[in-house]
Amino acid sequence: MDNIRKMLYTGLIALLLVAQALAGVVVKTQETKSDGKKSSTSTIYMEGDRLRVDFNDGKQDMTVIFRDDKQLFWVINKNKGTYTEMTREQMEAMAEQVGDAMNQVNAQMAEAMKKMEKEMEGMNEKQKEMMRKMMPNLKNMGGQPGAEMLPKTTYSAQGNATVNAWKTTHYVGTEDGEKVEEVWAAEPSEMGLSKNDFSAFVKMGEFFKSFTDKMGVRNSIPIYGSEDQGYEGLPVKSVRFENGKVTHTTEVTSVNKESISAGQFELDSNLKKENMPTMR
Repeated sequence: MDNIRKMLYTGLIALLLVAQALAGVVVKTQETKSDGKKSSTSTIYMEGDRLRVDFNDGKQDMTVIFRDDKQLFWVINKNKGTYTEMTREQMEAMAEQVGDAMNQVNAQMAEAMKKMEKEMEGMNEKQKEMMRKMMPNLKNMGGQPGAEMLPKTTYSAQGNATVNAWKTTHYVGTEDGEKVEEVWAAEPSEMGLSKNDFSAFVKMGEFFKSFTDKMGVRNSIPIYGSEDQGYEGLPVKSVRFENGKVTHTTEVTSVNKESISAGQFELDSNLKKENMPTMR
């Protein structure tokens, strides 16, 4: 699931740049590690209500295909020659499982909080202060299903810059006062785009909504135009930080309108189906 999420995250940055065109659009992104070495590439195909993301990090060669007309998505493992399928019904059932699991966690965390508060009664002030610092984190872990489990990133504009011929606004994103990301975002009009150009991407977001709401990860994959994005425009470059150091850079390298074969949104007949892992 982590690899799928990473693939979607890097690919979805580029998906935000898709223009409305009957011929379709092919978008390419590249992720570079802090040492300057290329770590992964993504190629995104979008046409109508269909999306395809090809991801390769040198070890894993994977593809995700979303079909709104079929209300499903496929995850293809090219290394193994297999695929898994998730329908909307399966997604909603999984979301219910997540909700049940979160309720159990909530009950356990509530009990742990009561125990800690009881133990604090016999502590000195220094010990109590240490416990108080820990308790907010425990409260976040034990929140209600759909609560924000990931910290909120706040963005502030820093000025203008040109990235790959696109005029952008430079933003710095912070969490609890620490810089975690820099983003260069272009206005849709800079590329002749509008929010109406992202219907397939929005449909995919709706497809995953029940699951992501239960997991509390609404901010992890921001959708253009939503309040969760935190800044104006389309991200064409982002740099992630951890403990003040750059971890990786993701950049859109090309956006091209071209004819896309219908077969790009279909399964290869040679692939073997595997069952989607279930949550217990």
